[in-house]
Amino acid sequence: MKTTQRLVALWFILSSPPSLQAQKLVGSWQGTLVLSQNAVMTFPATITFRLNSAQLTGTLVMQAQGVAETYTLQGTTQNDQAAGTATYPKDGAVFQFEALLTNEQLAFGVGLNNAPIMAGTFKRAGQASVPNQLKNALPPNTATDGLARNARLVGVWATTSTYQSGADFYGSTRSTLVFFADGRLGSGGSSANASYSGNAGSSSGNSSGGGVTVAEGVRWYTKGDQIWLHATQQKVPDELYGRFSMAENGENMLLYRGNGKKLYERVN
Repeated sequence: MKTTQRLVALWFILSSPPSLQAQKLVGSWQGTLVLSQNAVMTFPATITFRLNSAQLTGTLVMQAQGVAETYTLQGTTQNDQAAGTATYPKDGAVFQFEALLTNEQLAFGVGLNNAPIMAGTFKRAGQASVPNQLKNALPPNTATDGLARNARLVGVWATTSTYQSGADFYGSTRSTLVFFADGRLGSGGSSANASYSGNAGSSSGNSSGGGVTVAEGVRWYTKGDQIWLHATQQKVPDELYGRFSMAENGENMLLYRGNGKKLYERVN
């Protein structure tokens, strides 16, 4: 396999707090890269990132025909994105890489002269798979703390973010939010998908990770259209989580947090 057929370009635009996202890139990620010229050819890969201020270093180790091929990564990070170079030490070939993070899912790619060769998405090493169904996430228990809760919020809600660059690249991520009847608040069930098609061929990848994670020592409650969080294990002021508006049929919800809003659909 030619050197130029070993790597990829991939672009994702997704949002999270910038200071937190940079640190979340650090560590090891596992996934599969798919060859754009032949989608049947897939290569297990591991990405390891280290961060020193805004300077990013690391490695990409790809399994090709039973042989581990290592590329050296160097670049910078801003917001939820990272970009730089991927160098193949055996012949000194230098490629460009981009990585983008959302909901603990990583979209990663390297290209040569802006020509994508492979595409893939990654999850953090050791991360559990997403359950196929989240309906078991809601036990039949009810609240006993006396806090008022809008019963229409109880359930599993999912939101999907998409990005399309021209007609060539399409990416999406999906994450869930769980409002338990007893006031617990959970999140999880995240997944990412990416696909590319162009003159060089097409490729696609997906990853998923994390079951439902329940926030410890916190209970949600409502005041009108506001969702508040109450700490159960320490004496701290209650905190506003966000505002919501719900469709009459209860199947769709707009959640306003900070300066943004997201559309959720009821999963369960």
